[in-house]
Amino acid sequence: MITNTRGKLNEAKYFLKRMKESYSQIDVFGYNLRAFLSAARSVTFIMQKEFDKVSGFSIWYACKQTEMKANPVMNYLYEQRNQTLHVRPIQPKAKITVNATATVNSSFTICLVGTGEAIQTVGIESMSSKTLGGNVETNIAYSFIDFPGKDVLTICQEDVSELEKIVDECESKFGSLLYTEK
Repeated sequence: MITNTRGKLNEAKYFLKRMKESYSQIDVFGYNLRAFLSAARSVTFIMQKEFDKVSGFSIWYACKQTEMKANPVMNYLYEQRNQTLHVRPIQPKAKITVNATATVNSSFTICLVGTGEAIQTVGIESMSSKTLGGNVETNIAYSFIDFPGKDVLTICQEDVSELEKIVDECESKFGSLLYTEK
């Protein structure tokens, strides 16, 4: 039987997967990021509620809370979840790079390379080799302005990995006692 805690972790993984699939759609990526933040943060809330009556859980969990607060990624995403839930929807910074090559005639080729930051991509998806008569390559990279050095997907994957370790440990220590002590 799957615990409620594991179910919530699976929900966070689901939204992480949706983020990867919607990477080229800035708005959709943002929606999935916000859903991920909510689900990931709720894993430990559900865990506390589900295991609160099990002997030894409270002491073990207090140690885990200290570890989570000391983890820069987990602590940062905790704050971002609070921001997106109570203040404003979080929108990561999108950096878009477009490389386009178009052949005007047999002796003249235009090559455009550009990088910019955008809140929305208007018309990028519609650019194709057919409309330019050449090749178009578009790359998007998302980052949090105040957490430089790592892209959003890497940060979220690290968070899920840490949460999974905590859930695994919780279930191995207290899972067998879950339904016998209540």
